Amino acid sequence: MKFFAKSEIDAIKPFNDADMRGLIVLKEGTDSWGLRHIFKKHIDQFVDVFGISEDEAELARFLRQVIEEGRVIEWGPDPKGGWDIVYVYGGKKVYIVVSEGDKGIITAYPYGG
Repeated sequence: MKFFAKSEIDAIKPFNDADMRGLIVLKEGTDSWGLRHIFKKHIDQFVDVFGISEDEAELARFLRQVIEEGRVIEWGPDPKGGWDIVYVYGGKKVYIVVSEGDKGIITAYPYGG
């Protein structure tokens, strides 16, 4: 799976299904989706479980590592649309919800025990 930050993705327009295969995008977002949401709602979980610092740029780098180096162990359609993906990274699970249209990350957090 390939990860792109919003600034990198601008160079790949126009999108079509072939362009988007194997692609996940992390956009700045809002309080309800994207990096801003993940930082505001879940940074404490990432700090506790993975020991990353409470820094938005480090969180973005960490999510990139999870997506590019982690192993997908579960995936399927999300009831609200898009995809639910569970990665194992560093022996721990990370749950990521990706929108169907633009492949943007809606949310992400450590998952399970």
